[in-house]
Amino acid sequence: RHEHYLKIKNALDQNKIVISDRYKYSNMAYQGANGVDPKWIQEIEKYSMDPDIVFYIRVNPESAMIRRKEKDLYEENINFQKKVFGIYEELSKKYKFIEIDGEKSIEDIHKEVIKYL
Repeated sequence: RHEHYLKIKNALDQNKIVISDRYKYSNMAYQGANGVDPKWIQEIEKYSMDPDIVFYIRVNPESAMIRRKEKDLYEENINFQKKVFGIYEELSKKYKFIEIDGEKSIEDIHKEVIKYL
C-alpha cells in the first residue's frame, strides 16, 4: 500500500495525471462487505490521498455477475456482491462520486466520462 502511495505521489509531483481503477473506496467497500469495522477502515484510509474525481460506474450485482468472465471466490457470491454494492451506494452519496449508468454501452459510458474530464 505504501509503495502504491509513493508511486502516485511521485507521478503527481511530476504533474502527471493519475488514473486508478479501484482505490481507497474499493477497499472500504470490499473490506466492509467482509465485516471489517468501517471506522477502522476509514482510520487506515485517512492516510491515503483523496482523488480529485471518482467515477462510480453503477451496475447492479446481478448484471455484474453475468458480465464477468473470470470469477473469483468473492465475485461468485451474489450476497457478498450485494453488500459491496450497498456500501458503494453509501460511499457514492457521502463522497459525491460521479455516478454513471454502467448498464449503458461501453461507448456511451466512455462519452459520459469524457464529459467530466
